[in-house]
Amino acid sequence: MADHTASNSSQFNALAVDNIKSKHSEIYSSISPCNLIFELYDIPRKEIDLTMISLDEYFTQSYSLSGPDFSKRSLHRHNFFELMLVLNGSCEQRIETQRYTYYKGQGCLLNPNVRHVEVPTENCELVFLTLTEDFFRMLIENDVSV
Repeated sequence: MADHTASNSSQFNALAVDNIKSKHSEIYSSISPCNLIFELYDIPRKEIDLTMISLDEYFTQSYSLSGPDFSKRSLHRHNFFELMLVLNGSCEQRIETQRYTYYKGQGCLLNPNVRHVEVPTENCELVFLTLTEDFFRMLIENDVSV
C-alpha cells in the first residue's frame, strides 16, 4: 500500500499492516469485520488513490500514495477473505507462483493467508470487499435455514 520507510508496521483505521517491505510477505489484518476498499492506479505518476470504507465503524478514509514501480511490489497476505473486482482497466493478480490477468468486470476471491499481489497492467480502478472469517461465518450461519 504505502511506501513506508521507518516502521515495521502501520495502521489505517480499517487495516493494520505488519512486516512492511518484507521480501516474504506483508501481513494485513482487518480491524473491522467488513470493509470496502477502492483503489485508483495512475501508472505514469506511480500513484494509488485509495479510499477505505469500514461498514462496521461507518467511516471513510482517503489516501493518495506514491510508491515504487507497481511491478516490483512484493506478495502480501491477510487474515480475511478478499473479493477483488476490476471496475476499469486491467490488473494482474499474482497468487503464490501463478499469474492471472483480470479485465473490467472480472475478479477474484481469495482465502485468508494466500500470498498475492495486485499489479496494474494499465491505469485501473479496483474495488475490494474484505470479510473476516468470523463475520463470513456469521453471515452464513444467519442465512442458513434448517
